[in-house]
Amino acid sequence: MKRLVYSQKIVLTVFAFCLLLAPSPALPAWPYFADDFNDGQLKEEWVVNKKGGLLSETLGRLEMLFRAGAKGNPFWAALCSKQGLYVKPYSSFIMTVKYNLLRWPRPANGIRLGLRARIFNNSGKETASYCAAVISDPDFITADNPNGEVMAAIVNGVVVKTEEHTSNRGSLTVKRYINSVMGIYAHGSMDYVDLRYAKLNLTSEDIGKVGWELVAWGHDWKYTGPVKVAFDNFEVESQKGFLETALPPTLILENPEQ
Repeated sequence: MKRLVYSQKIVLTVFAFCLLLAPSPALPAWPYFADDFNDGQLKEEWVVNKKGGLLSETLGRLEMLFRAGAKGNPFWAALCSKQGLYVKPYSSFIMTVKYNLLRWPRPANGIRLGLRARIFNNSGKETASYCAAVISDPDFITADNPNGEVMAAIVNGVVVKTEEHTSNRGSLTVKRYINSVMGIYAHGSMDYVDLRYAKLNLTSEDIGKVGWELVAWGHDWKYTGPVKVAFDNFEVESQKGFLETALPPTLILENPEQ
């Protein structure tokens, strides 16, 4: 399968001004949140949401486990941004995370994992979502892709574009510039696949608070497990900052992606 190569590597850099003998720590040039999952306990900025899956911070990473025979249509494990911690309205942002497929039966185990941005309007209603995902699904098995494994953009719950996935390690990135949200992927040889043509265009009424989540999910009628995946080195930075009021509800996967 022909792969589009993104020619420019995304480099997340946090600029800090360090003052000698300053009474308080230096602040980054713009708001920034990161978690390397190295301290064995989840930061207070996260909310755990799960049904049928297990989730823990261990061995310097965030692990999600689905045992053999997991039930649910769907079942899932997710780590969501906490109520009150959102990217501000009209802010451009970039969020990225590394992933590792620790126990990943092939072909087509039925699990999807992703980095998902959820967009809320100012009334707290979710208006859109964009998920950069890795999907293992029998529906994607072809002669050229016998494992049924793809990288995908899932926009508002619909898989809109795929590229073949061939490795156990990689990274997922979701970024927004002005009114467009897009996904960027790296795996295997670390070439970048840019799915910017599978972008989510937002109207001024849709642009509100943006939350994030690390999620893995599946459906029991497609699932062949056990499956264990891990996330690491999560970062989000925003050009205009974070909103720290508690107007929208906590991010809950009441209706995970299909």
